[in-house]
Amino acid sequence: HDLRAYLPGDVAEVYLSSTMKGANLYEWQAEALALPGVLQGGNFVYSAPTSGGKSLVADVLMLRSIIASGRPAMLVLPFVSLCAEKAAHYQRLLAPLKKEVCEAYGAKLSQQMTIGPNTGIIVCTIEKANILVNRLLAAQALDTLSCLVVDELHMVGDQERGYQLELLLTKLM
Repeated sequence: HDLRAYLPGDVAEVYLSSTMKGANLYEWQAEALALPGVLQGGNFVYSAPTSGGKSLVADVLMLRSIIASGRPAMLVLPFVSLCAEKAAHYQRLLAPLKKEVCEAYGAKLSQQMTIGPNTGIIVCTIEKANILVNRLLAAQALDTLSCLVVDELHMVGDQERGYQLELLLTKLM
């Protein structure tokens, strides 16, 4: 279950050089990616313990989606600090693809923000994701995105912000 079987060599090498983990996927990761339709863009919900390797599965799916379609992916995270960390991570991963990270969290979302041909991944908080999805829906352009990944889905149960995540997910159904 070598990572290089799922990603192009140059992207896989950047991934491997930026992490302490080896090239082999855990058995559960390989099994999850082998489920019918998963690598072809089907809907997919999964959970694993903390530090269990969930991010690698999301990374593989987003990168494959971007490569196959040429359209950007959206990654929704609950906290600005996590967004900043992931944005830096994806900037390195997208370099071989000549794609960029669009940052939409905290004060990093302008009214004029456009999803350009060089946009690879849009990293955003729940609140900014709602704004962006509203804009895409209003323009009938939701298919501009190749995929959407929601990390920390359990936040839907959060008393203060959970309703925003629920709204986002409802719009996408």
